Amino acid sequence: MFGWKKSAETRKALRFFAERRVKVHFVDFQERGPSPGELARFVQRFGVDRLVDSQSKRFQELGLRHAQHADDRWVEKLVDDPLLLRMPLVRFGNLAFLLVVLFCRTRNASTNDHSAGYGPGAPGSTPE
Repeated sequence: MFGWKKSAETRKALRFFAERRVKVHFVDFQERGPSPGELARFVQRFGVDRLVDSQSKRFQELGLRHAQHADDRWVEKLVDDPLLLRMPLVRFGNLAFLLVVLFCRTRNASTNDHSAGYGPGAPGSTPE
């Protein structure tokens, strides 16, 4: 799992996995930034629009509201400034997840089984 320890969303995700006894390897972007290859994997899976947090304070500070860059240029920007990313990012093997999507699915689930629809990442597995 990748994110900022100070991020409320990242703390929620860590708590989510801890409550389900799922071991997580956490990479804090404050200590070690994302690699271009790792971000490219997330961009391939979700597209830049879903990865960039256009509501973030940093996005507004940089005036990127009307910016139009190619995906590879966005990856460079995100490597240089991870505060532009939606957090947290979760990877399980070759599968990538934006946890925001997973939390929405859990909140809208009609059953009490909060693990429904998660596929890999069941208790006992180790997302990164």
